[in-house]
Amino acid sequence: MEHYAWLVSVIGAHSNHRVLGRIRLQKTVWFLQRLGLPTDYSFRMHFYGPYSEDVQADLRLVEKLGAVSEQVVGAGYEYVAEDTAFVRDVGEFKSAIGILESTSPIVLELASTLDWFLDYGYSLDAALDAMRQVKHDKWAEEYESLARELLAELGLVETAA
Repeated sequence: MEHYAWLVSVIGAHSNHRVLGRIRLQKTVWFLQRLGLPTDYSFRMHFYGPYSEDVQADLRLVEKLGAVSEQVVGAGYEYVAEDTAFVRDVGEFKSAIGILESTSPIVLELASTLDWFLDYGYSLDAALDAMRQVKHDKWAEEYESLARELLAELGLVETAA
């Protein structure tokens, strides 16, 4: 049950206990897990960057348990932590959640894709090249710069240079 509680806690640590968007939630879990969140979700590269079918499956379970609700908002989904009995103190991850929550979706997508390649063992230059190829339709120099700054701010790369 521990990973379910962490998933609900991550949602609950956002403003108003809400996460707007499946992609945002997936990227948030990716980054937090990279920063040490004690979950073991496996991720693979998908259309919008790292994606975990396990996160989606666990979302369905915690929704059935009444701990989280999923609501359609516009063209997307919003997740709301409903049951505080599941919520744990996210302590050391609260700052990262705040940073991720305020990051634009496109920058989250590019940064998580870049980070996925880095985690897979690519050098920074090779990871940047791979990210540019995979995200060519969304890539822009400004977004790449912001993605690198995000990774540096999270402590996942040495510098944003």
